[in-house]
Amino acid sequence: MQNIVDLRLFNQLISGGKPDKPEQVAKHLGALQAQDYHQALWAIGLRMSSGTVADIRAKHCRS
Repeated sequence: MQNIVDLRLFNQLISGGKPDKPEQVAKHLGALQAQDYHQALWAIGLRMSSGTVADIRAKHCRS
């Protein structure tokens, strides 16, 4: 059985399989919060399989 730390990291998309698109991250988490724009980019990119700043900004600017 997994411990609570492993489950939390998995559910927050920090460990395990990661989505390819920023909108998949937002949909899974339901909401994201950051103190500034660069922290938000980092939080989304951390949870993507190979997210780049350009990928995240491109999606953000279309929304």
